[in-house]
Amino acid sequence: MAHDRNALEGHDSFSNQPAAEYEAASPQIDLGHGCVADILDDVADDIVDDVADDAADDAADKAADDAADKAADDAADDAADDGGGGDDGDGSGEGVAPASRERFNVLKELLGLVVVGAVNELVNLVLQDLSKSHPEGATAKDYWSALYKAMVKNYPCDLPASQSCGDHVRDTQELIVLNFQKLLSKEGSNGSDAAAFEKSWPSSDQNALKQDLTNVTTSAGIPSMLQYLESYQIAGNPSGAVAVIAETNVFSIVASFEFTD
Repeated sequence: MAHDRNALEGHDSFSNQPAAEYEAASPQIDLGHGCVADILDDVADDIVDDVADDAADDAADKAADDAADKAADDAADDAADDGGGGDDGDGSGEGVAPASRERFNVLKELLGLVVVGAVNELVNLVLQDLSKSHPEGATAKDYWSALYKAMVKNYPCDLPASQSCGDHVRDTQELIVLNFQKLLSKEGSNGSDAAAFEKSWPSSDQNALKQDLTNVTTSAGIPSMLQYLESYQIAGNPSGAVAVIAETNVFSIVASFEFTD
């Protein structure tokens, strides 16, 4: 291919520039002494440091978020505990069966703090009135009778399992009984006495009571179950509080199974 010499003449000065001039004009990068390598190392170090700093910042942010979430959860749990009696909030206490504890927690979550607080206030008033009217100690009949009266005054629905009370009325009635059991189990030696009694309580008697309470649900509701327990003669003749704690464990099994609203 032919070249236009005239077009290239303007560039002759570049083609003829001495090598020394090129060396003087170009930056002095000493590859032999590792300057480029040092620069690349510095860049790499900066990148690593930035990544590490970002990771540390992310970790700190996550830790702060987790701490805030935990604090919020703890505050909610504390509020629930306060509404449920001011203790560990799980319905625990010696003599209280695991199934009753679990049902207590389920109902607490379902009904919310407002209802739980109202139930706890109601139950506490019942216990306070009983301690004043029976300073020598209430019988199981006294306990069940007082609880029945408080229940029908505030939550009167007494329909059988085939009919609906609506609006979580039965759930609230059930929570009243379980909260009553929980608070009783925390008083003095009631819990440990109930646990000792339950070890000797014949399973045949427990099954008979379970069947009797189930029969009640075919024609009436939870208030009538309490009336039945009011007249029930428990084997072994334990103290009133012990009897109520033990009988409530059977009540809970029946009520949670038979009633679905």
